[in-house]
Amino acid sequence: MADKKQNALVDLVREIVRERGFASPAGVDAFLEAGYQRPQVMELLLGVVEDGFELPRSSLANHHRPGLLRKLGEIFRPARS
Repeated sequence: MADKKQNALVDLVREIVRERGFASPAGVDAFLEAGYQRPQVMELLLGVVEDGFELPRSSLANHHRPGLLRKLGEIFRPARS
């Protein structure tokens, strides 16, 4: 992805998933430096956790959602001043 903000979002989501709910201070700092706000870190974490709870209720084929990161990017787009 060419957009720094989207890259920061994707990187933090991947880190949270890979580290099973944890994010490094450097990962969070990169997310914030890309233009997100601190409360959005918690919102992102809760979104990843909520998505993880749905896995047992669905098959792996139905669980794959390629648009998830795009939707998260739309949710966390900062308000225009």
